[in-house]
Amino acid sequence: MRAGYVEEYKFVNSELGVPQGGTLSPLLSNIYLHDFDIFMNEYIKQYSSTEKYISKVNPKIANYSKKLTILHNKYIEDRNPDVLKEIRLLRGERNTIPSRIRIGNRINYVRYADD
Repeated sequence: MRAGYVEEYKFVNSELGVPQGGTLSPLLSNIYLHDFDIFMNEYIKQYSSTEKYISKVNPKIANYSKKLTILHNKYIEDRNPDVLKEIRLLRGERNTIPSRIRIGNRINYVRYADD
């Protein structure tokens, strides 16, 4: 198996790299990438969260939900159009806020060798 590449429809010999389809290429790739695997495992230990959940409900959303529940019950009782307008305004404000807050990061690392 010759190492090389194709340029402008012509095969060009190369002394660099690992020949494609060779029996040694997976072994050599694993040897070459072993140090990178160790680095990534240490990086994951240092920066990846170990908690089950990496986000939580935004407390501002909970406050808006409480206010909306109170206003909804008030509207059911007296059908006041001003209360309905206030409900619409609060829903619009609530929709501009993220519903969850990120409290951690989860890092996944997958490596595979392929020709």
